[in-house]
Amino acid sequence: MKKNITDRITESIRISTNGCWEWQRRINKDGYGILWVYENSKKHQRLAHRISYEAFKTQIPHNLQIDHLCMNKCCVNPEHLEAVTSAENTRRYFESIDIDVKCRRGHKRTVENTYFTGSTRACKECRRLAQKRYRDKGRVAG
Repeated sequence: MKKNITDRITESIRISTNGCWEWQRRINKDGYGILWVYENSKKHQRLAHRISYEAFKTQIPHNLQIDHLCMNKCCVNPEHLEAVTSAENTRRYFESIDIDVKCRRGHKRTVENTYFTGSTRACKECRRLAQKRYRDKGRVAG
């Protein structure tokens, strides 16, 4: 008899002291849990945290990603998972890491000085300087 997906998930975890449901089966090279599931009569490998979110919460909209609020990639606790845009997921990641990152022109990459276009981040100071150069060039030529 086949087990339902929620039973398969709960049998494959270890609950940590911070409440994470840490995946105890296969982990991919990026640190995410892997689960084999059947979809349309075919066996597929899927990320365990995405399956958990769908099994315990709801379907994931096609334009959203699942963010680990606990920052633990092997966590499949649906209470630690949130569906967010790619830009929001990226912003949260860079906000969570404690390193001094600079843009290619040397400006500090802070939350205040960084904007996102899709999943690409860019420097607000570089944009401001480029716009100033463009305006100044127009004044000289005119």
